[in-house]
Amino acid sequence: MANHAILIQSDVLAKDNDSLNKNVVATVDIDNGFIFNIGAIATGRMKDEEVYTVSAPLADGTDKLYMAYEPELPQLRIGDEIFKGVDINVKNFTNYAGDEFTGFKLTDGDLIRISLDGIEGTYNDTMKYAIPQAGKYNLAFSADKPVTGSYFEVLKKTFISIGASFPSTGRVDAFKLRFVA
Repeated sequence: MANHAILIQSDVLAKDNDSLNKNVVATVDIDNGFIFNIGAIATGRMKDEEVYTVSAPLADGTDKLYMAYEPELPQLRIGDEIFKGVDINVKNFTNYAGDEFTGFKLTDGDLIRISLDGIEGTYNDTMKYAIPQAGKYNLAFSADKPVTGSYFEVLKKTFISIGASFPSTGRVDAFKLRFVA
């Protein structure tokens, strides 16, 4: 089973402003910490609430970006059956295609911690930025600051503590990022 991204909202405006949070649905699996654009209201949903479709961001990040963030309740799927709470490893959690999840609008200055699994590329000390990629939902490390559009500054390498058993340390490599609009 592949490891999925883990996200912690350290200091995010959307935690205190419900209008910045949207119910969304995707046609592909989306990890917490992946970015996207909000599209049209999804059709054929059973609930009366507004649920929006999502699409991958533009390369330059000039669109209004949202980020996936849903409480981690890993699911075990066997055929059409879904078992929640059986697997306690948050690295196994993703927002499955067709399932509703929450996306929050990124605002200038938002601080997050995201696990290494949520950022594409190899990190070294020259990688000062995490940037949107054309047609992809995850961020990518970059040594160069984008000329236009939104991006994240890599503030520091850190970790996220998760429940673990021997021989694991219970720490996952992560990065503290600041959103720049």
